[in-house]
Amino acid sequence: IALYAHLSEFRINLGEIVSAKEIIGLSGDTGSACLEPHLHFELRDISKSPLKAMVFKPCFEQELTSLHENFIYNVNNENTQKTLRYLAIMYFGNAKYWEMIRDTNQLHIEMNDVLEQGKKIIIPNY
Repeated sequence: IALYAHLSEFRINLGEIVSAKEIIGLSGDTGSACLEPHLHFELRDISKSPLKAMVFKPCFEQELTSLHENFIYNVNNENTQKTLRYLAIMYFGNAKYWEMIRDTNQLHIEMNDVLEQGKKIIIPNY
């Protein structure tokens, strides 16, 4: 996935297709990483864990060899109990997307309910 962080305002919605030169957000200084407005852009391979392993340097001159509509997350509660809220923050950077994960998986649980150990959860690729 591609993401922008620390913006003061977003002008598009998650999963929206954008065109070249389209304004997607306004530079900001949210978070504690930097005290001045800046652009933070990164690409993440969400099939990896932890976060440090997700971030990678892309090869822009190479054609994508595989793009999956979804990613399957296997719930592992050994160190941290996983909830839909936890997964929304981990994969989308914001807890508000927990319902999207719930609906994609046709689950009937709430945001902070602990997910069953070993359950396969579809993470939509938006």
